Amino acid sequence: MFEKLKRFFQGEPPPAAEHIDDPVLGRLTWSKDDEAWFSSATHGGIGFEFQISGTPEPDQALLAHAVDIFRNKDTFVTSALHFVTMESEKVRSLQPYCDEIRGLRVERVCLFWPDRPDDGMIYFSGGRDYRLWRCDYVNRQPEGLGFDS
Repeated sequence: MFEKLKRFFQGEPPPAAEHIDDPVLGRLTWSKDDEAWFSSATHGGIGFEFQISGTPEPDQALLAHAVDIFRNKDTFVTSALHFVTMESEKVRSLQPYCDEIRGLRVERVCLFWPDRPDDGMIYFSGGRDYRLWRCDYVNRQPEGLGFDS
C-alpha cells in the first residue's frame, strides 16, 4: 500500500526516451499530452496505430498484447469490423447509423491499463457529423459500440 501512495504523490517516472524502437511494432513515440506511447499506422502496413501506457517504457504486458494484435492484424480487423456491423443490426439505437457504421475502419487500439492487459478500447475512423466511434475491448473482444460527438 505504501508503494501506491508513494507513486500517487510522486507520479509516474518520466519516459526513458522520446522514442523507443520495438522489433515488431517499429518506432514508438512518447506523447506527453496523452502520457502514452504511439506506434505508426504505416509501419508494416498495419493501417492503425497503438496507444500503449507505461513509463518509463511501454508496459511489457501491454506491449506483448499489441504484438499479438500486430501479428494477427487481419483477423483482428475482420473481427472488429464484423462486431460493429452486428451491433448496428442488433442495437436499436444504432440502426439509423447502419450505413455509416459499415464504413468504419479501425483507427487506434488503446491499451491503457497495465493491471488489465487484455482490456482496452478500439477507436474507428469514418464517422460522420463529428461522431467519434469507439468500443470497449474486454478480454480481447470488442463490446459496447458507441460514439462521442
